[in-house]
Amino acid sequence: MSLPLPPTVLDPRYKLVRKLLRSSSASSIERSLSILAGLIDRARSQYGERGVEVAPLYYEYGRALFRSYNLRQDSSDFNGLVEASQGSSEGEVGVSGVKEEGGEEAGAVKGERDDEEDLGIAEENMEVAWEILADALPEDDDGIEGGGKTDTDAVSTTSSTTENGDGKESPAKKSRPNPAYTSYTLDLIPRVISGYADLLSSLGRNGEAVAALLECVEWRDKNVAEASDAKGAARAERLLVDTLVALCEALFECDCWDRALSIDGNVVVKEGEMMDYIDGYYQRAREELQKCIYKLGEWIRDAGEGEKEDVTEEKEMTCQISVIMMGFDGRLRGKKGELEEGEGGEGGGGKKKEM
Repeated sequence: MSLPLPPTVLDPRYKLVRKLLRSSSASSIERSLSILAGLIDRARSQYGERGVEVAPLYYEYGRALFRSYNLRQDSSDFNGLVEASQGSSEGEVGVSGVKEEGGEEAGAVKGERDDEEDLGIAEENMEVAWEILADALPEDDDGIEGGGKTDTDAVSTTSSTTENGDGKESPAKKSRPNPAYTSYTLDLIPRVISGYADLLSSLGRNGEAVAALLECVEWRDKNVAEASDAKGAARAERLLVDTLVALCEALFECDCWDRALSIDGNVVVKEGEMMDYIDGYYQRAREELQKCIYKLGEWIRDAGEGEKEDVTEEKEMTCQISVIMMGFDGRLRGKKGELEEGEGGEGGGGKKKEM
């Protein structure tokens, strides 16, 4: 059964953006930024800066900037990126800023790109999307306790005012619960958190990525439990596996083999226990992958003629996560051998270094 969707995500231009962001072409990513700038501007005027309808646009804008940054890091030939955007009337949008209609400071869409600024805007947009979605859930919804990005010292949020028609400032519209979009919101929150964690990992902020992914796992578990059909169940299981593997990778990159891992002042992994901690989540990922394959088989068996394309896409993504898991399994085995060799074969998660 299809979820009731906000008008902003039903817009053909939004669907085009999602397609463009699957491309590895710099010009496609730049085009998506230009389209999103216009969509965000119009959506904020119609629904308010904190409307749940605007949240997916904020997230996709942040993701597009992050994709653009990654492409610049991966390619030395970046000349076409700026050229592809020339002539666009859409300026850069930051959550706390105002779109500039093709002016001289059109930021990401015109002129030279600034990696640090792009990443900052990407992070800000993703954070605010997360906040809006968490705030938009009805109060009686049994969502994840403590959900939502709440560290206001680390988060730049939208301005509390907007400009109305007569040029005077008026309070920005606040995100409000919309029961019609509750299911969509519950489905989108973990996607936003996962993308945000990916950005944090890319920046080397692995502890923060771990914190986000631990919460994301809870949301994915909730989605699995509430899946109502074979298609939804297979997808929810695959996304849970994907998040569990991402969590394992973020934990691995923390490099806390001989010391404790603390997040927000709380010890998450005790000294010398990191390998066991990662292995626990990895084994769970393997178990969930088996469930995913089983549920995918059920869906394939019952799928109608019109679902063949969706089935093929889901099979491909399930195969991709299986390959990723095999690669991580090799890294994990290699690290286990390294740690055991360093401890004289005693095993465990690492020996405290002598000072």
